[in-house]
Amino acid sequence: MLLHVLLRRVEVSQREHVKGLDTAKTELTTAMDRLDAIVRASPLALYVLDRDGRVSLWSPAAERLFGWSAAEVKGRPLPTVMADKRAEFESILAASFAGEVLVGREVVRRRRDGSRLEISLHTAPLENPGEGVTAVLFMAADVTAARELTRERDRLFNHSTDLLSVADFSGSLQQVNPAWTTILGYEPGELVGRAMVELVHPDDLSAFLAMGERLVEGFPVRNFEARYMKKDGTYT
Repeated sequence: MLLHVLLRRVEVSQREHVKGLDTAKTELTTAMDRLDAIVRASPLALYVLDRDGRVSLWSPAAERLFGWSAAEVKGRPLPTVMADKRAEFESILAASFAGEVLVGREVVRRRRDGSRLEISLHTAPLENPGEGVTAVLFMAADVTAARELTRERDRLFNHSTDLLSVADFSGSLQQVNPAWTTILGYEPGELVGRAMVELVHPDDLSAFLAMGERLVEGFPVRNFEARYMKKDGTYT
């Protein structure tokens, strides 16, 4: 009788154990499906590297960004790193395996066709219990077009013969182009932090202040003219 009771308890325990394993398996499958969906839907290029720099995950966005398919790169060294960027890449990988998180590091990489692109790079170390960091997740966004626009903007700013500047909402100059030196005689360091109203001719001040109010309210202002004080005290 006692043996029967013990066997019954063992049977019930085994059933509960099997049920628990089935539940855990279902939860794991669901979690993996969700993770796969996130990887596939992510607009960022996602890829995972091991300590030797070999690829273990390569998202559809990575395929689109760099040009290599997952089948071409998985299990192999990351192909996007040029020879002149190898030391930089190895430094990033080592730091990531040491537990550092990279946020928005801009680097240059290459596509399958050999063309170069600028990317904003983020990393996340992946840890296994008792093993520490075993892989690193990389997230990359293409910033090539944005950086080219920035460079073009800077070229226009620096080479314009007009007085171009950036000011904060209080009217203090934050940046000036070389034309301020050419036309007014000031070095940039003499103007940055200075209120623009200090340079405006007294007769133009009311119109200048009205223009500033329109800008603060979000209205564009075109073809505004005013006289500004040169370094020698005269106005132009």
